[in-house]
Amino acid sequence: MSEKNKNDRDLIVIISKVYQFIGRYFIILLLFLIMGLVYGWYKNRTAGYFYKQHLVVNSIVVEKYICTDMVNSLQTLVADNNMDALAKKMNIPEKAAASIIKFDTSTFHYRENVGFMVDLSYHDNQYADTLTAGLLYFLNHNDYNRMNMQLFVQERQKMLKAINSRLGTSDSSNMGATSVFSASHGENAVFIRSASSEHMRSMEEKYRIEKDIELGKQISIVEKTTGKVFAGLGLTKSLILYGLGIGILGVFLSLFIESLRLSRKYLKEQK
Repeated sequence: MSEKNKNDRDLIVIISKVYQFIGRYFIILLLFLIMGLVYGWYKNRTAGYFYKQHLVVNSIVVEKYICTDMVNSLQTLVADNNMDALAKKMNIPEKAAASIIKFDTSTFHYRENVGFMVDLSYHDNQYADTLTAGLLYFLNHNDYNRMNMQLFVQERQKMLKAINSRLGTSDSSNMGATSVFSASHGENAVFIRSASSEHMRSMEEKYRIEKDIELGKQISIVEKTTGKVFAGLGLTKSLILYGLGIGILGVFLSLFIESLRLSRKYLKEQK
């Protein structure tokens, strides 16, 4: 017999054995497959939801990578299920802390003048505002952050005071120069235009510093988007996963029964 014919014969034997096995335990295999499909449908039907906030957080004083590292430290507490410490750090009730699923800062990037992103997932939507306020409390009441913001504001306030003093002097000078300008369009006109330009630059600088003072007082949320997320796998994936998983259990049970049957047959032949 050629090697090819021998291989074909072995393949036919294997296929016939598998066919006999399926035929002998068809009811068990079908029952477990149906059980798997039903269970997959049930799991998908009863799968709950969780909520997710996408937060854009910004600070013009504290480095963004420091803030993201701080948020990641909160995620460590969530992973360790240390809700007592988490609640204290965020100054929120422990029930609200227990609702948190995950803090995710993976969307953070280092571009300037762009806030860093935090994705906050949680179970109970009644704590949505509490969790947002708790995150801001945690960032704003950190000793390092608070010291940096206070120093920044104090320095800007000194600059603002100097500008206001300069503007007061500039205003009084312009009043006298305006009467000269009305009488002549010579050198006095050049002087007034120069004084006016300096005045405008000072006003623009004053606006920038006042804006820095307001924005530098605290870390704030620029935008918040809340969504509802389905926690299940989806019907198709759920049917495939549980159908195959429980179906394989049926195969193992059938193999176990088949091994018992063959063992009894062998023992009878040995007697």
